Amino acid sequence: MASRSSWSERLRSFAGFLFIVATIALLAWALSQPSGQAPQAAFLGKKALNFEVPLISGSEHLELSSGGKITLADFAGKPLILNFWASWCQSCASETKTMEEFWQAHKDKIAVLGIAVQDSGEAVREFAAANGKTFPLGLDKSGRASVDYGVSGVPETFFIDARGIVRHKTSGPVDKKLLQRMLEQLSSPPSS
Repeated sequence: MASRSSWSERLRSFAGFLFIVATIALLAWALSQPSGQAPQAAFLGKKALNFEVPLISGSEHLELSSGGKITLADFAGKPLILNFWASWCQSCASETKTMEEFWQAHKDKIAVLGIAVQDSGEAVREFAAANGKTFPLGLDKSGRASVDYGVSGVPETFFIDARGIVRHKTSGPVDKKLLQRMLEQLSSPPSS
């Protein structure tokens, strides 16, 4: 009886060991997968999805087609940098000055729209005032726009050409070099 009990304990120990090894292997595999690649591939070269979010600030820079809400159609015929961000996001704060300076220098050539996610209108207005954000800002109250765009974290930025085609997506803060490169790509006629 003692040997049967001993055999049963060894089998349970071995099964537990296998479970732990399998769990670690699965976790290692999941962590090795490139983040943000699936949404990138899914959106590139395709028509940008429409959205409708309340405009929180920047109305003086736009002629809205639907009252106090902003939609993709409000940017028809002009390249757009669509930036998903949040007032509580440190990486978003770090890109604010770069994005604002770029927009001020190039607003005649390209539109910029920041859509705040998981945020409040009051926090967005306070952040904009404290950080000198003057380009148009919307608020994704329902989370629909960020879900439709596959946003998995903030900041995430989509670069959309004048025909409404997504040309590039980046996760994390943008820098001057990327913004300048994308301005050049979005300003040049698409290759057939």
